[in-house]
Amino acid sequence: MIGVSWTVKLKMYTLRERGNEAVTRELEERLEAVRARLDSQIEAARATRDAFASNAEDLRSVQSTYRSDFGDCEVTANAEGAILRVKLPPRAGDAQTLETILVDTITRAQRSAREAAAQRAASLLGESSPLVAHLRSTHRTGA
Repeated sequence: MIGVSWTVKLKMYTLRERGNEAVTRELEERLEAVRARLDSQIEAARATRDAFASNAEDLRSVQSTYRSDFGDCEVTANAEGAILRVKLPPRAGDAQTLETILVDTITRAQRSAREAAAQRAASLLGESSPLVAHLRSTHRTGA
């Protein structure tokens, strides 16, 4: 419930003391309508936040597989941008070894980019910034 400022309370008291009950009642009704609207908006914002929080894990687990135009390569990535799998046709030589090398190389490049972003953010925001801490934690975990 949103509090009423002392100025508004004083005005309402003054109007009441002067016998202007109709104006006082109207002010009280308007204030109550504003409170109700604000309470409703706050509740809607909380519901949206809770719905998002409960679905956040589902969003993180989203994966997509894309096949190149000529079917030469198939790549699976998650919603955070991590490459999970690279599939090559058997005619590419030792496809299993090449797939492993590609995934490892892509993962290392992503980690390097996250570390570079963390260093840049640290130079702008300082090492104590929550953003820097987040970038460093995802760099260390490989997430």
